[in-house]
Amino acid sequence: MLSDPNPMVVANAVAGLAEISETCNKDLIDLENKATIPKLLAALNECNEWGQVFILDALSTYVPSSSGDAESITERVTARLSHANPAVVLAAIKVILKSMEYVDNTEVLRMLAKKLNPPLVTLLSSEPEVQYVSLRNIRLIVQKRPGILAADVKMFFCKYNDPVYVKLEKVDIMVMLVTEKNYEQVLLELKEYATGVDVDFVRKSVRSIGRVAVKLER
Repeated sequence: MLSDPNPMVVANAVAGLAEISETCNKDLIDLENKATIPKLLAALNECNEWGQVFILDALSTYVPSSSGDAESITERVTARLSHANPAVVLAAIKVILKSMEYVDNTEVLRMLAKKLNPPLVTLLSSEPEVQYVSLRNIRLIVQKRPGILAADVKMFFCKYNDPVYVKLEKVDIMVMLVTEKNYEQVLLELKEYATGVDVDFVRKSVRSIGRVAVKLER
């Protein structure tokens, strides 16, 4: 069914195989077959948003055969970074990050890193529930490639009306992004949070000030 000319059939097949794979703890989607990846990429342009999520999730498990192969995949997937559905955007980011591990060209890597910033900013302007899921994914991104967001630490500064669960995630990411260039503004922000009224958030902020100090000493 992965070779079916109907993109919705392909998307449904991927969704079904992914669910079965998870149940039996065995990968049933044959991405090593040379014909599979082009079929998935072609179907990506034709199926609905949830079909796109399933296909992108499958692509994120693919190991490119070369740097050129990885670049080709990122070229086909980057258009999804401007999709209206946050789930599609996050799935596309996951594919691009995975593919970047196999790209040798530093200029291509720089360009891809630059393309990841705008969708992340957009996700952080969404409703709190979407922000939270996005922040959990951003945490993984920062662990792998902190350089992508190090210059944009301000976008993780907490807003007064952010729910506490969003604020706690933002503070963790701020600490992860601390460098010698931005530590002063991060510390000023954390000191302000430490004077707040929410006990959990205040404790988190105080502990984070200590984490920043330890990080700078290394």
